[in-house]
Amino acid sequence: MMTLPATDAKTLAMDFLMKDLEIPEADQDFFCVVSARETGSDWYVVDIGVEGLPDKWTLQVFDVGQCDPCPAIPLCRLSLLDKITICRSFPAASPPS
Repeated sequence: MMTLPATDAKTLAMDFLMKDLEIPEADQDFFCVVSARETGSDWYVVDIGVEGLPDKWTLQVFDVGQCDPCPAIPLCRLSLLDKITICRSFPAASPPS
């Protein structure tokens, strides 16, 4: 039986990923928990991504509060960060005149 609530697992995963990827606090609002599911009696699998983009990070959050990247899904640090950087470098679109 899990003693760690799903909401805590989501928070732990998000905090872990933001620290691991060294995401500045100002940019952390881009990220959201896509899904969280209990996989047994010892851990959750939490997917984190950016709304509207297909990239995601999958983390294991153990009942003891420890987080690890899921071994079956490699973390690709650059693809999403590059997309955020590119999107932020363009000025906001203005309506056609």
